[in-house]
Amino acid sequence: MEKSQSSIYGEVLLLCERLDMAQFLQVYLRFMSKQGKEFPKVQLLNFRELGRLEAYLERLSDEAGMVNVRKVIFFADAAKSLRERSLLFYRAEQKKVFAGAETCSHYFFPGKRETNFWEPGFMEDLLLASLKQTTAEFSNFYNLYNITEEFLHCVNISRGRTGRLLNKSRHVLHAYFAGTEKYAGLRMAEAAQLGAFDLQHERFGGLRKVLNDL
Repeated sequence: MEKSQSSIYGEVLLLCERLDMAQFLQVYLRFMSKQGKEFPKVQLLNFRELGRLEAYLERLSDEAGMVNVRKVIFFADAAKSLRERSLLFYRAEQKKVFAGAETCSHYFFPGKRETNFWEPGFMEDLLLASLKQTTAEFSNFYNLYNITEEFLHCVNISRGRTGRLLNKSRHVLHAYFAGTEKYAGLRMAEAAQLGAFDLQHERFGGLRKVLNDL
């Protein structure tokens, strides 16, 4: 009986903590390709959350296509317990499943500071910093943005001290887009595809470097 075909086909694996992250990276790779950058065969995978990573890697070890993988990068948010998150990825990078890869590393959004330490936060912090003013459509950008901030501030107060929104930038972006026709209800990758963010913004420098090295 023939062995079932492997679901792993890429030379480079980008393993993402969230679906939004994987989808945005796909858009950014496409953006770089349009600028003339050529990539090897890249495959984006979503392991969903750190608590599921161990089981996910066990399933990967059964994939025949892993023998062709030469580079692996984990992408995640630099959220709370960053030290524990870093240790988890260091351990994951040493797994036998990646023994045949030339390199195995990780990248935390929103990126590194000038001091070379990871900046605490989320992917949406990076997107918020690169949000184009033209997304406000017929409204004044600063008015719409300030209304959004005020709304989220009220929401946080109503949720109480222990229930504050963890990834505030994510909620700010979705609430801001709700005030537009073009971007209302879209995922971050969809908004990026339609030009909501300045993908050449200097804050993307670290991410571009990592992707350029693929």
